Formats: sequence, structure tokens, C-alpha cells
Amino acid sequence: MPEPIIQVRVANFRSLIFWALGIFLLVRFIDTIAVTLIPFILVLFFTMVLDPPIRRLERRGLSRSASVLLLVLFLVFAAYLVISYAIPPIIKQANDLAVKFPDYTQRLEMRFEELTERYPHLREQIARAEIQKNLSDAVTGLGRNLLPQIGRFSLSFLTGLLSLLLVMILTLYTVANPKPLVRGFVHAFPPPHRRTVLRVLFRVSQQLQLWVRATFLLMLSIGIPTTIFLWLIGVKSPLLFGALAGLGEGIPTIGPILTAIPPILVAFADDPIKALYVLVFFIALQQIENNFLVPRIMSSALRLHFFSVMFSVVVMGSLIGPIGILLATPTCAFIKVLYEEVYQPQIRRRREKERRRAEAEKQETEAETAPSP
Repeated sequence: MPEPIIQVRVANFRSLIFWALGIFLLVRFIDTIAVTLIPFILVLFFTMVLDPPIRRLERRGLSRSASVLLLVLFLVFAAYLVISYAIPPIIKQANDLAVKFPDYTQRLEMRFEELTERYPHLREQIARAEIQKNLSDAVTGLGRNLLPQIGRFSLSFLTGLLSLLLVMILTLYTVANPKPLVRGFVHAFPPPHRRTVLRVLFRVSQQLQLWVRATFLLMLSIGIPTTIFLWLIGVKSPLLFGALAGLGEGIPTIGPILTAIPPILVAFADDPIKALYVLVFFIALQQIENNFLVPRIMSSALRLHFFSVMFSVVVMGSLIGPIGILLATPTCAFIKVLYEEVYQPQIRRRREKERRRAEAEKQETEAETAPSP
């Protein structure tokens, strides 16, 4: 008896091919002009973030220009406080860490030797895998290249500072009168789709504002306790490591892990028990964050799947670099909004047409097969 033939039908195959081709071409296009796009992406990002407080000031009776000026003065004052009181000690601790880096390297090797002497079996396994040699070479190479990288970083930092100044000037011009830009962007689409474009812009702006607010609160919630704990147990450069831990919250998933490694290594070079305390602290802090802080702070912000966020981090990081990693989560939210506002309604309308057609065909079939009176 011949086996029944199983037919597999892929729904919306043409749409899937179209979207896959469109995403591929978009990625290639962004990869080609990524450097040129970065300032404009940042301008749009800052404009969407700064627009809500300006509109709140407008509702209190201030003009748009006065609201922008008041917000700029507040941001300049906040930047002055940060640069005057927070940045200098962080830079000092970073310089001290760079100067003492060879000493920390020797201490790490010494602690490593002490640990392997206590556990001979572990020493044999490490010797076979040559882990100690590879670790020593990696740390030595990092220390050898540290000073040249610092000089290169200073030049990159100066270039980035000038670019950021240009971005802020463009942002001020844009946020002072965003209506022509929004009107021109919306009218670039056909009239039947303009309402959808406005709805997408509104949802994206709302998502960005919620993400910025939630991320800032998470940075403070992680950075401040980390700084205090490292200072209490006597880990060197606590303010630097606390700032890194806070900034690491801007990089989804992998940021907290990467920022926990340096203080653990520095503590291990000083005292293995102290490193154990730091490790337990970071694990406990991550548990508190994942089970309490993120559900409460991020609950009203972004609802994104882990795989989607990580894919966005990898793609944006490879296309734009560190800025792309920071913008990965809002980019993922933007794609989600496009999917929900553009693609899903088309699918629903298509299914509704198919359902109505099936019902009409069913009624015609019943009318044809019905017995005549």
C-alpha cells in the first residue's frame, strides 16, 4: 500500500521572502553608510527622549523656545556637577589601576600558584590544558598594550566629544521645532498609510522614553550599591567599578557579566576570600535585579524576548560598534513596533478575507445542494 503523500504548505511564503530580502538589503545598506548614519540616529534618539519634558513645560505655560532653553540649562548644570565631582575621582582611580596593573598581574599569578598547590589534581589538569600559560600571556599582553591603548583612547575620546557636540547642536535645532520634520516624514508616505506612520512614531517615542527612564533607574540601582559594597570590603577603585557596573546595565544581558569580572580579579589579587565575597555579591545583586528590579522598573517599558535582544546586540554591534550595542534594545523595540503596527494588521486583514471567502463559498455550496421545494 503506497504511503500517503504529506504536503507542507507555508502560509504567506511570498511575504516571508519579501521581508527577508528587505531586511538583508537594509542591513547591507546600513553597513555601507553606518558611519554617516550614526549622528542622525543619535539626533533622532535624543529628540524623542527630550521632547516629552519640553511638552510638559509647554503645558505649564512656557513657550517652546523657553522650554528648550530651560531644559538645556538644567542639562548643562547636571553635566557640570558630574564633570566636577564624579569624573575626576573616577579618572584618578583608573590611572591608579593602570599604574598598578603589573603588580596586580604578579599577584594574580601568585594567587593562582597558591591555589594550584592546594589542589594537585587541579594543577595537573591545568598543566595539560596550558591554562596558566595562556592566562599569563593574555594578562602580560594586556599590560604591554595598555598604555598605547590609553593614548589612542584619548584621541578617540576627543573625536567622540566633538562629534557629540555636533549631535547636541543638531538635536537642539530639531527639538526646538520638530513639526516640519515630522510633517515632512509623514507626507513622504502615501495618504492611506500616514495614520499608521503617525501611530508608529508615537509608539516608538513612547517606548524610547520608557526605556531611557527604566535604564537610568537600573543603572543607579546597580551602580550605587556596588560602589558602597566594594568600598566597605576594601576593594581598590570602588567608584570606578561601581560606575562600570552601572554603565553595564545599558548593555543587555552580557553587560553585568562583563563588568563583574574586573573587580573580582582585583579582589582576588588582594585576597581570595575577598574575591569570593565580591562574586557572591554580584550573584545576589543579579538575582535581586532579575527577580525584583527588572519586573518592577521595566514592566511598563519594553517586553522583548531574550533571543531578540541578543540578536539585536550582535547585529548592531557589528554594524555600528559600541554605540550600536547601546542602541540595540531600542532598535529591537522599534522593529517590534513596526511588526505589530504594519505586518500583523495585514495578516489579520488577509485572514479575515480568507474567512469571509470560505464562508461565502460554504453558503454557495449549501444553497446549491439544498433540495428544491
